[in-house]
Amino acid sequence: MKHTKNAKVRSGLMIAVITVGLVLSGSSALAADNGSVTVQGTVEPVNEITVTGQTGFNTLNLSAGATDQNVAVVNEKNNDPDGYTVTLVSANAQAASSSQARLKGANTANATVINYSMKYGTALAEAAVTLGATGSAVVTSTSAASPETGSNKNLLITFSGSSWSNADTYSDTITLTIAAK
Repeated sequence: MKHTKNAKVRSGLMIAVITVGLVLSGSSALAADNGSVTVQGTVEPVNEITVTGQTGFNTLNLSAGATDQNVAVVNEKNNDPDGYTVTLVSANAQAASSSQARLKGANTANATVINYSMKYGTALAEAAVTLGATGSAVVTSTSAASPETGSNKNLLITFSGSSWSNADTYSDTITLTIAAK
């Protein structure tokens, strides 16, 4: 008899397990008839500018002068779909609150400056740079991202030669800054 009683208990437990299983599986029948998942990722912004000095950029012949001498190639790289701007600043013009770019002597007692003009842009399509009273100008303003490899622009300078200037080393620092729109 003992064996029969154990069999009944086992059989009751099996029925309970099956019933619980049916109840649990029935609850999934109450789930929605559709679902969704949002997948996403992020592409980090790229704002890169690379300035590569060209032959002679730091050994200008100030006595002879130069016309449209290419002193740098600038690579503008930006992936903002709204575009970007590039601003150029002449340190000497900015320091003088002037719109005139100038090479200034290293000797502080030397008041002589050598004025120069600039052009900026793609090869054979460079445009004159007009500095504002703060010595700066926006030289690129686009409404689209650059190509993946960036966009190369030339920086050209023109200055008159002078056969008689004070002996000194003359320079100016031109800074280019890229910013997303």
